Formats: sequence, structure tokens, C-alpha cells
Amino acid sequence: MLDDTPTKDLLRTRAYREIKDMILREHAPAGTFLSKRTLARQLEMSPTPVHSALERLEAEGFVRISPQQGIIVREFSIQEIADFFEFRLAIEAFVIRSLSGNLASEQVKKLRSNLKAQADRAKADDVDGFTQEDAAFHHLICSFHGNQQIVSAMADLRDKLYRVARSVSTKVTDRPLSAYKEHKTIADALIHGDADAAVQHLTEHIAFGKRVLIS
Repeated sequence: MLDDTPTKDLLRTRAYREIKDMILREHAPAGTFLSKRTLARQLEMSPTPVHSALERLEAEGFVRISPQQGIIVREFSIQEIADFFEFRLAIEAFVIRSLSGNLASEQVKKLRSNLKAQADRAKADDVDGFTQEDAAFHHLICSFHGNQQIVSAMADLRDKLYRVARSVSTKVTDRPLSAYKEHKTIADALIHGDADAAVQHLTEHIAFGKRVLIS
């Protein structure tokens, strides 16, 4: 008898990615009730991999599964949002101070490339595309540090960062363009070795997002 485990794993992975994408892009916004049967029908698969995907998303904090209420897309609490921004600021400020004025030419090139992509997405009013580049910007800077614990922590936060950044972008008019300009200011100070200015710009950038979501 052939082992169909690889096929099951592929289906679980596809279900997880597609359901998470629905949540991140707000096709299933916070408060939405999800049905395993409906999702299975939409994804053209059995309910089993969908169930596994939803359990994984619950563990990551994106959905809540309750015998009484069913499956609902979670909205981050005010405390979770505050904790998220404070954690980011602590890590990214440390990384920026460590890297300031010490980026290799290839790292500067990658940073400039990301900024160009941000500008292009912002000008095209592509919120999803810009948000991907926004999350990539912060992850890229942390990856330059080389500390694998920091890289791993930021990788774990990347989807939550995307969701939070997208939420800010949809609540504030022209936010992608202003966020791009803030990122460029942070990057310029980092490249030129002005750690204090870079951290100050980062602090203001993160505080803005926190203020928008908590208010």
C-alpha cells in the first residue's frame, strides 16, 4: 500500500497558506465566522487538512476555535498590539544601533532595492504589495545583524507584522506613501551612520502605527 503522507502534508500546507492569506488580506476580516465545510469546498479538498490548518492558525493567534461559538477570525487585543509594537521597537532599535554605519555595499544595495519596490507599490496604490515590502524592509534590516535568534523572532512575527501594517495602511489616507518616506529616512540615517537619528525615526514610525490601531 502506497504511503499518502506527502500528499496529506501538501494539502495541509496549502490549506494553511490559503486560509491565512484570506485573513491577512482581510478577505476574512476579524470577527468573521469560518466553516470547515465551506472552506473545504472552496479549496476543493476534504475537511481533514482544513481542520489541521485551522488548529495551526489557532496556535499562531489568528483564529479562535470554540465549541460554543465555532471558528472565528481573531482581532488582536489592545494589549497584544501594544506588546507587539514594544517588542519590535526593542529588537529593531538594538539592531539599528549595532549596524549603523557598518552596512556592507551589498546590504545597502538590497535596502535600496526594497525602498524602490516600496515606492513603486505606494505610487500604484497597491496596498497588499506595499505591505509585503513594508514587512520585508523590517525583516531585511534584522537579517543583516546575523543573530539567528533575532532573525527567527522576526520571521515568526512577519505575518503578524503584515496584518498590522496592512490594517494601518487601510485606516490612514496615503499611508503607504508616508510610510515609504519614513522607511527611507530610517534607511538613510542607518547607512550614513547616524544611529541616534535612525532610532528616533524608527521610534516615531512604530509609535504612529501603534497610535492608529490602539486609538
